[in-house]
Amino acid sequence: MPGRAGFAEAAGLVIGGGTAYEGLADRGRLRAGETVLITAAAGGVGSAAVQIAVAMGARALGVASRGNHGYLRSLGASEVFDYHAADWARQVRAAVPGGVDLLLDGAGGQTRDQAIGAVRDGGRAVFIVLQGPPAQLERGIAGVPFAARVTWQRLEALNRLVDAGTLRPQVSAVLPLDQARQALAQVAARHARGKIVLQTEQ
Repeated sequence: MPGRAGFAEAAGLVIGGGTAYEGLADRGRLRAGETVLITAAAGGVGSAAVQIAVAMGARALGVASRGNHGYLRSLGASEVFDYHAADWARQVRAAVPGGVDLLLDGAGGQTRDQAIGAVRDGGRAVFIVLQGPPAQLERGIAGVPFAARVTWQRLEALNRLVDAGTLRPQVSAVLPLDQARQALAQVAARHARGKIVLQTEQ
């Protein structure tokens, strides 16, 4: 448990942060100086991914509804794009001529398919298995679907980032366990920023 995080923050960081770190560092091989596009950027994985990417020396671009743009900029995203805009992927291409080096997709569906268009030729794309990869990739883009596996080494890496002040766990709500149904409904509606944590009675 990071010294600079409370119990709720630490609990919320395990899956969201672990998935983000694995997707960026281990699967996506993100390097300093590269540009990464993160879909579903305001969610639990995305909120951590933006901060982790910046801590790794990369340029982080987020995809989220307009109401979350200021939130993502506060986490370090250099630019944020509204997936409701029909031409948002073209906007990314205008901001990053040639396309982004890496895509970390947690959205799936149409947003995922549009985001692939913003990846440079020969770039990389990482897809969280829950949302699934596209049927095929073109232009030499290497795609990697994965299901997160949180390991001791990844948790240690997250601890170092939190204790260094470069990763702030984002918890939008702490609810009692008997409100699990409401918590799941909020997550399913994709309106939660960061993670929702359920707390058992003490």
